[in-house]
Amino acid sequence: IPPKLVLLTFLLYLVALNSSSVLMLLFAHIPSLSARLALQIAIFAAVSGLIFIPLFFGQSLSALFRTIGLHVENKRKIFSEAFLGPLAYISFWPALILFLGVYSALLKALGKNVAEGSHPIVPVVLAGNNDPSVYILLMFLAVIVAPVLEEIMFRGVLYSWLRSYFGRAISIVTCGFVFAVIHPQGMLGILPLTLIGSGLAFL
Repeated sequence: IPPKLVLLTFLLYLVALNSSSVLMLLFAHIPSLSARLALQIAIFAAVSGLIFIPLFFGQSLSALFRTIGLHVENKRKIFSEAFLGPLAYISFWPALILFLGVYSALLKALGKNVAEGSHPIVPVVLAGNNDPSVYILLMFLAVIVAPVLEEIMFRGVLYSWLRSYFGRAISIVTCGFVFAVIHPQGMLGILPLTLIGSGLAFL
């Protein structure tokens, strides 16, 4: 896919993401948290359709999948690729926990409140909500919907565009940094999220 179409796809994703935040504010009056979560899932599902933007410019589906890394030449490699995810996840955790421990200690030494770097969804989880549907929808949103969309858009679309102009290392770190900036954890979350985003881009 031509780089300009790849970039257009990612920019439209950013616009849609910000628009969805505004849209959710309009529905903030809905008393049911599970209804709001279901709406958020529906919006994310709609936003994921932006991945097919290049098809409207005459590009083929196979070219799109090949560009963003969803095409596997050897079908037998699908299983080894799937195994690599959990293996890398487990391998990555010790280094990440060590980094977060040092980072948290440094922030506390500087008088910073580490909790300010947590995701806004954390208070929802800790609020003592007794509705099991809230936890089911929250897990579905946080563990499946959002990560799959982010992987495709960041490690697929954005990384692919960056690699059209830059080397592997610059593309990996830049992709990780943009990934961190987009998240709502603020300045305190940029460094650890850049590390996580870069690790995912490396994979």
